[in-house]
Amino acid sequence: MFGHGSGAFRRGKARPPHEVAGAESHGPPFAPVRVVIHESPATRRRRILVVDDDRPTRLLLRDFLEGEGFEVTQARDGIEGLRSARTAPPDLVVTDLRMPGLDGHGFVARLEACAPGVPVVLMSSEDPSSGRAQRRIPFLRKPLDLDALSGMLARAGLFSESGGATRRSSRAGRLGTSRH
Repeated sequence: MFGHGSGAFRRGKARPPHEVAGAESHGPPFAPVRVVIHESPATRRRRILVVDDDRPTRLLLRDFLEGEGFEVTQARDGIEGLRSARTAPPDLVVTDLRMPGLDGHGFVARLEACAPGVPVVLMSSEDPSSGRAQRRIPFLRKPLDLDALSGMLARAGLFSESGGATRRSSRAGRLGTSRH
């Protein structure tokens, strides 16, 4: 048992090993350590990037998607969305069309360069422009119909028909367009 006289504990400031007489030196006292965590596709939650300048819409989508088992990353505009996609490539992007700075169409065009093949869903309270029709990008009208979004996720293989995120390792999948 350790007591006051055992010498097991000493009062005072602890010194790094390189300052203690007779101690071997193994390099700098606090060398940086790099920890790399590898995610297995079988265990990683599916990641969805939500890009919208409207905070209530981002929060609605975040709450809904996280409740269904997805990992959700949020961005306030297209530039922030691109940074996020480079840092942690998403399995799907849901983006608003009308945003200050880089709008939805500009964001989608640049997204292909940093995260090729990522499926995208556009959303807006206005009718989509011709750019969407040419690329066949699925569209959700605001206010959002979460059942329509669930259907799109299911068609992409990201959402099971019974509800909840699937853990499919491939990004391949087709999203259908909303008929609302």
